[in-house]
Amino acid sequence: MAKCKYFIAGALIGSLVGAAVAVLTTPRSGREMREELGKNLEFTKEKGKDFYHALMERIEPAEPDQTKSDQLDGWMELPVRMEDQAEKQEKEKQEISL
Repeated sequence: MAKCKYFIAGALIGSLVGAAVAVLTTPRSGREMREELGKNLEFTKEKGKDFYHALMERIEPAEPDQTKSDQLDGWMELPVRMEDQAEKQEKEKQEISL
C-alpha cells in the first residue's frame, strides 16, 4: 500500500513538473496555443467521428434468430496446453485404431 502512495505522489509531481516545463518552453503565446489546441481538438473529433462511422459500417449486426445458448456456446472452456492436446490426440488415435 505504501508503494502505491509513493507511485501516485510521484506521478502527480511528475505531471506538475512536466506541465510547468511545457508552459515555460512553449514558443507561442497563450492565445495562439489555445487556438491551435482548439483546431487540433476539432480535427481529432472529426477523425474520431469518421472512424466510428467507418467501423459501424463494417460491423455486421447479430442475426436475430441466434439463441442465447448459441452465442454462449463454449464460453467456459479453459485453454489447453499444447502437450496435453497432443496427448489427447494420440489417445484418440489409439482408441480409433483398436
